[in-house]
Amino acid sequence: MNTKKCKFVKEDGLTCKAYPLTNSDFCLAHDNRPEVAKIRKEAGKAAGLSQKILFPEVVEGKLPVITKPINIKRARDIKRAIIRTLQEIRFGALDIEVGRTLLFGLNVLVGCIKQIELLERIEKLEKAAKMIEDNHV
Repeated sequence: MNTKKCKFVKEDGLTCKAYPLTNSDFCLAHDNRPEVAKIRKEAGKAAGLSQKILFPEVVEGKLPVITKPINIKRARDIKRAIIRTLQEIRFGALDIEVGRTLLFGLNVLVGCIKQIELLERIEKLEKAAKMIEDNHV
């Protein structure tokens, strides 16, 4: 496995954690060669619609940065977290190993939340059934 990392230095002084392109010291997001810029532009066009809908800040040339926890209350809330994680991996803003760990954790969380939601529905049904039973006794 390639252990070499992109040599781009971010504003905070940290280096990019993405893997560099073959025959380059930089990842897709940071390689400034004209041929790579063309590929990046074409990839952006192909994914443009979803980026505009989900990540307007990407269209403006900035990657979204998650600086606080994502508020997840229901299984469906995890969708945006998964999409954001995949986008950050894709654009080289998030190391693939960190991304894998996040996606695994989100998957576990989906299962837990679904189970809790199911138990809550069962409790409501049991209460409703008891009320009906009490009214008919």
